Amino acid sequence: VTGVVSISQNVTESRQAEQALRDSELRFRTLVHVSIQGIAVFRGHRAVFANPAFARLSGYAGPADILALPSFANITHPEDLPRLEQFLADVIKGREQDPLIEFRGVRRDGRTIWVNAVVTPVVWDQLPCMLIAMVDVTERKLAAELRLRNERTIKDLLMLAASL
Repeated sequence: VTGVVSISQNVTESRQAEQALRDSELRFRTLVHVSIQGIAVFRGHRAVFANPAFARLSGYAGPADILALPSFANITHPEDLPRLEQFLADVIKGREQDPLIEFRGVRRDGRTIWVNAVVTPVVWDQLPCMLIAMVDVTERKLAAELRLRNERTIKDLLMLAASL
């Protein structure tokens, strides 16, 4: 033997970076899974991801039920669907600066709900998609409508009393 060649590589930093990435992914998955916000990712009209809160908000047992739907049209009020589709198109094309939209959804049992949603383009499995995070604002919306009706009733009663 006239010589020996030795090659070594310190992989400590690489392994630490891989572990940090795994830890970060676990924190993110946990955060999304336990969130009270409904979070879903749509490619075109079909969901490719949904968290449990999105399923609950829509009246479904779990995320798999959302993924099985043929389109988000199944959970969007028909009167609001064209406006939502236009909004999503505008977000994709960069024409919509405010990512917040309020619209009506339809739960699995047919009940209408009001939701506030934030929409943003994302890349999912290397393809362009839309991430939608939403909360149910039905109670707030109904309370505001009731308050307006009550104010009108009081105004009408005061006008009637003044005319007597």
